[in-house]
Amino acid sequence: GFIAPALAPADRVMAEFPWDAPLEFYLRAHHADPQVMRRDPSPEGTLYIVASPADGQDPASVLQHNKLPGHHAANARKVKDWKRLEVYTTRLID
Repeated sequence: GFIAPALAPADRVMAEFPWDAPLEFYLRAHHADPQVMRRDPSPEGTLYIVASPADGQDPASVLQHNKLPGHHAANARKVKDWKRLEVYTTRLID
């Protein structure tokens, strides 16, 4: 796994349909707390943003889908690029 081993207690993972359910399954399969996809993001934690450009998604749209302002994606850094999915990390900014 890529994301699950790196997660810290204050981290948050965000995705949107159709990738939210498979991502939650992945987290459970790798013994990570699935609440990482539901808890409120913390300024101390890292935001993991999973986006699918093939589905018209980018980091800002995933954040907006998860009820966060898209400007938090301004400093997002791509850390993984698969064929259909990209993983970005960022922190909350003011």
